[in-house]
Amino acid sequence: MKRIPLTHGKYAIVDDISYALVSQYNWTTMNAHKTCYARCHISRPTDSSILMHRLILGLEVGDKRHVDHINHDGLNNQRMNLRICSRTQNMRNRKSTGVYHDRNAWKASIGIDGRTVYLGRFKKKSDALEARRAAEQKFFKGFAYGARGSHRFAKDNREQEKENRSQR
Repeated sequence: MKRIPLTHGKYAIVDDISYALVSQYNWTTMNAHKTCYARCHISRPTDSSILMHRLILGLEVGDKRHVDHINHDGLNNQRMNLRICSRTQNMRNRKSTGVYHDRNAWKASIGIDGRTVYLGRFKKKSDALEARRAAEQKFFKGFAYGARGSHRFAKDNREQEKENRSQR
């Protein structure tokens, strides 16, 4: 694991195998939708910018496919944290409760293919959240928020970074 320096005192994390590719560029930070990403300017063959995760996965400028950061950290560009996906799949891997309180009960719902599916009314918020999580697993499968141990993965990387800092 290597660190790539960015602007504003931040850095991105990449695999050793990706380091040679990304270290030849000057990277800046870019904020989008409450997430920070690494971006650089490339003048050939077209004058444009590219996001680090797209460069690592070989997605050319103009490719309509998306990249999902499994653990929701836009600066963690290790290959095991990245996967090519559709826009719909990428939108599924985000925190959205789908649970709300209405008239002395908790209600749960989920959006599937442009429509809202009502999951029921519950006395306890925890029951409504559980119904929502079960529906995410059923309908979104591997792209459900928290699937594939994404929170555990993020925690493991934070612990690794702390260890790396203490070794300096």
